[in-house]
Amino acid sequence: MVKVYNIMIRCPVTQKPLFTGFQTASPEEFAREIYKNVRVSCPHCKSEHRWRKDEAFLLPEESASESSTLWRPNR
Repeated sequence: MVKVYNIMIRCPVTQKPLFTGFQTASPEEFAREIYKNVRVSCPHCKSEHRWRKDEAFLLPEESASESSTLWRPNR
């Protein structure tokens, strides 16, 4: 089974974890990827947040699916 990581940030207003809508296959792949001035709509504070790679963290997808506090966009 291939492990997938959700790329997460924290809402700057509520500090709750927020799924950015992006995923990566590994921390090494994430280190090579470029994310600049990316936007995400926040269900926690109803605002739009811009984020940078250095503000993000990875969460293994199986962990994310167990949490009811995480938001996922419609795909």
